[in-house]
Amino acid sequence: MTNHLYEKIYLQTQKFLDAINLRDSEVLLMHFKVSETVQNEVYEVLSDYFYELPVLGLPSREMAFNTNRLNKPVFDVFVMDDGLYGVDVSLWVNESEVEPILHMDFIEQNGEATLRYRYIGS
Repeated sequence: MTNHLYEKIYLQTQKFLDAINLRDSEVLLMHFKVSETVQNEVYEVLSDYFYELPVLGLPSREMAFNTNRLNKPVFDVFVMDDGLYGVDVSLWVNESEVEPILHMDFIEQNGEATLRYRYIGS
């Protein structure tokens, strides 16, 4: 995978989290194809982790792109059997890693990475 594609995946993931943080149902539906029902499930799952929904973020680029990290990757991008990219991202609040992990798929078409939300879990 190229650094350019990795950067696109990082930026799309941040845009997705920005939409979650703002509860921007239009962006979630139109850009990420996340239905209202699934959006409600996302917020319900997050409420299991947090009393009040904090501003969710990503690890810094330096940490996310560090492939020599000794612990589990905090921004793990991998190719799955079906050719899609799987992405598991540790979520961050106030520059600290928190328990939930965002799981997504990305489809690369014509150099563009399209996010497909899967679930949030531990």
